[in-house]
Amino acid sequence: MAAVARVRKSSLHNALEGLALTATLQSFPTFAAAAFLLKLVGITTWSAIPASPSSSSSSRSPMRCLQ
Repeated sequence: MAAVARVRKSSLHNALEGLALTATLQSFPTFAAAAFLLKLVGITTWSAIPASPSSSSSSRSPMRCLQ
């Protein structure tokens, strides 16, 4: 049977590790619920920029935005 090495950790290291684990494990259900709701609603892309319907040169014209 392998012996377990005992390493002393400072109280600051212990507190930081506890804080990181607590934040991670408590935020996971919120993230999972948000992802589930987005999937349920039907949002499939995370991009804020809509995809262009065509890549023709006329739709890329700077003047087209001013019209």
